[in-house]
Amino acid sequence: MWSCGVIMYLLITGRLPFKGQSKEETMEAVKKKEVDYSDECWKTVGAEGRELVTRLLDRNPATRLKSHEALVHPWFNKFSSQARDEAIIHPLRNLKNFKAQCVLQKAVLTYIASQLSDPNEELKYSAMFKVIDKSKSGQVTEKDLYEGFMKVYNNEGLAKQESTHVLRKADINGNGVIDYTGTLSCITLIEFLIANMSQDKQLNEQILQKAFDFYDEDQNGYITIDELKSVFGSLYTEKEIRNIMGEVDLNGDNRICFSEFKKMMSAELSKSKLKSAWSVM
Repeated sequence: MWSCGVIMYLLITGRLPFKGQSKEETMEAVKKKEVDYSDECWKTVGAEGRELVTRLLDRNPATRLKSHEALVHPWFNKFSSQARDEAIIHPLRNLKNFKAQCVLQKAVLTYIASQLSDPNEELKYSAMFKVIDKSKSGQVTEKDLYEGFMKVYNNEGLAKQESTHVLRKADINGNGVIDYTGTLSCITLIEFLIANMSQDKQLNEQILQKAFDFYDEDQNGYITIDELKSVFGSLYTEKEIRNIMGEVDLNGDNRICFSEFKKMMSAELSKSKLKSAWSVM
């Protein structure tokens, strides 16, 4: 821990705390010289930073700061808290901008996020999710979102508005099975990953083909009503399954080809806009 103190002093001031013309003089300075904190830079570092370095450079090993004590020192906590606040701003904005209205597109995004996501990206956003998930329950509630957006906007009304808005848009299946516990709305990790998935990832040809193949169970190049029933199970009625098909089946042949599948993933998600996309592509 003494070495950590020396390195911190060097990083802050640009010079070593103890220095001599020879090795002997340097060792003598280590034993007897008082550490100089007169540089202007210590005013920026503040009292907490100076106190941390002073305790690391304590000549008495018995009273010198231990590693576990240093890790929870107020000076570190202050900056790690700031870093956490800055880290969650980007994913919160992604949640705000997330758009998905077509049932099948939501299901496909869920499959991509859960089965085809990059492990490093998943670790990154999992860590961010845990920062926002104050209760560590594995679910981000409206209260969690409100506290997060307060850090972004510092405005109670806007934070409340955005947290409600995000929660409504990020509800992937909208049926209360995954996204709600009792009457408490919440966002799960998989929904968080989906909202933060890059558009390049969502529209990557190879990834889309793997997702399409998952739904195309007989691998004949088309997703049929029966295959949608197989995937969605009892979540939807026969009529609802046919409506899901109708949202994407742009030429009305009661099946979804890969071209329609890609258009669904890239177009705006109202049926009229999908129809318009079909007419110009």
